Order: sequence, then C-alpha cells, then structure tokens
Amino acid sequence: MTTIYRTEQASVLWQKEASFGTRPSTATEWEQFGIHDTFEAPDPEIAYEPMWQVGSSRNRSKLLRGKWTMKGRVSDVRVNPDTALKVLALPIGRVDNLSVVEGRATNDERLDSISIQVAVKDTSGSYFIREWYGGKINRASLDFSEGEDLRVSLDDITFKDMVQNQSDIDKYLSVTTPFSPKTTLTGNRYVFAAGQMVFFGQTLGRIKSASLSVENNLEEKYYWTYNASNTASQTLTDLIEGRRTYNLTVEMDFADPTTDMTMFKWLMNQSAANGAKGSSSPTVGGQIVLSLYPIGGESVGQNYGSGKLTITAGINPSSNQPGAVVTNGKISIPSLSSSGLLASNWTIDVNSISITQGS
Repeated sequence: MTTIYRTEQASVLWQKEASFGTRPSTATEWEQFGIHDTFEAPDPEIAYEPMWQVGSSRNRSKLLRGKWTMKGRVSDVRVNPDTALKVLALPIGRVDNLSVVEGRATNDERLDSISIQVAVKDTSGSYFIREWYGGKINRASLDFSEGEDLRVSLDDITFKDMVQNQSDIDKYLSVTTPFSPKTTLTGNRYVFAAGQMVFFGQTLGRIKSASLSVENNLEEKYYWTYNASNTASQTLTDLIEGRRTYNLTVEMDFADPTTDMTMFKWLMNQSAANGAKGSSSPTVGGQIVLSLYPIGGESVGQNYGSGKLTITAGINPSSNQPGAVVTNGKISIPSLSSSGLLASNWTIDVNSISITQGS
C-alpha cells in the first residue's frame, strides 16, 4: 500500500527561546497550545523580483531572489487550564506568580520569541519534521461566543528562520523523532455555562459574543548584515515591537432597562468617571472583568474545577490614561423572525489588561 501523510499523525509544539532566533536546547520544555484542529504553517514566501532586461523579449528575463517571509497562525484553540497562562502570555509578555504581565521583564516591554515544531508521521512510521524559530505573535484574540468554549487565536506569528529534516532540501537538520509535550492536557476547558461578565460594575447576562484582541504592530527588519560562513541570508534579522493596542468588541441582546442600559450610558457620557455625564467630567473610563471557571472533563454538567481565569480590561483608569472606553455602540431593531430582543454591538478601547488564574 502507498505510504502517505495523514493529519491524525501530526503534532504541534512550541517553546520559549532564551534569546531571539536561538533554537531551544532543552528537549523537555515543549508545550501544546491547547485543543485545536488546525495549524497554518509559516513555510516561506519568497519575494522574487522579475527583470525585463535590455535586449530581452516582452516576457520577463530573470527572477532575482529576495527576502523570505514566514508567517503562520494557530486559530480556534480551546483554552485549557493546564497551559492557559503560558499561551495567553505569548502575545502580551510573561507569566509572573499566576498572572500574565506585560513585557518579558520588569523594564523590558518586548516579547519573548518562540520556536514551533510540527511533525507529521507517514503510514510507514517516518517523520517529516519542521521547526521555525525566532517567532513573535503580532496579533491575537480571545473569543467568547454563546454556547461555546473560550477560544484563543494567535493570528499572525512571524518567524526569523526554519529548519527541516529532509536531507536533500535546504535548511536541513538531522532529526528523526519529534519532541514530546511537557504537559499532558486534560479535557478541562472554559465554557459559556461557567462565566460571568461585569461591565463597569454591572453584571450583564445577555452577552452573545465578545472578542478581546491585542495588536503588537511588529516591524520586520532586514538589516544589511554579514554571515561569517560566507552564505547570504534572505531571512529577517529582527522583529521590533511597535505600539500595542487592545480592543474589545461585544455583541449583546439589549433587553433589561436597568442593567443593559449601562453600555448606552457609558457611550453617551463619553466614559466619564463612574459613568457621570461627560459634559461636566473628563474621560476616565472604567473596568470590565470577565471571570471564567473551568469545567472538569468532557461534560459541562460537572462542578467547577480549579483554575478560575480572571481577565480585567482597563487597568487603573484615570484622566491621564483612561481605562476601558466605549467608543462606538449601536442598538438596532432586528427582524422579528431572528429575535424578539433588540440587538446591540459595542466597541471598547482598552488601555491595558491583566489575566490571573486562581480562586
């Protein structure tokens, strides 16, 4: 029978690097992102420059080799309590005492780089292995939808370079077996049936969906450089972090005049302190707190487990640095065939976030 590759024989692991672009040397620290079905591989896109030189025909004459770009994504990952903080820290910073903290160190707001290994075993038992290194997450999102699990997407991961284990192909690395994950994931996850969302001090119970995103605005650098081995490198030399932005979008059924009016109030009052009228108070913003409890095993009908996740959007709000600010909102009247409740959508600009795990 013909030997083939199949998806059920694949593994995807990641590990933090000690320094940018240095492949990890420790074989026991590789982790899984969580429970996910797909992985978009950052295999290279090569920028060739076409040349129509003097004396050639109307067809292009040459293709000049240019820079390599390697971008991938890990989407729709069910967040698992066992590795939640490690994964959520990748686009933000680091884990410090059961909290995600911005920056790789106290006075260093840069991101740690990571390596990713993908291994696929064919039906004869041999592995095709690729590793990308010098990776940083440019964009990520935490997504909440009614009736579903909490999911994270690392949407734009840019890498410096790669190696692979096919000896007749460039960037060869002699490796025959993949690494094993450090942590064995349980079936625990964060689900819609075990969460509470508090907006500006008011618990809202009709949230249909929400998405909290972070953008790092990474700048790819291809500096003039010299390689001591006398081989020219077409890959990037550095990834520079730019301005970081957080945004929260919310879709909710607008029904309760007492609780749901909170969002309209903060929009119209321009997020003044404590929801006061903006005509007489400056924009200060507030806090949004999402509390998520893990469910044990595969059944939702179980008691809450340990590892409560608390996500706070809007840190230390002030007039100098407003916290969570409602910048846009619409309360619409949908068709009666789709819903008997008013539909509303909200956009919230956030200065900073914190993520903690524990009771």
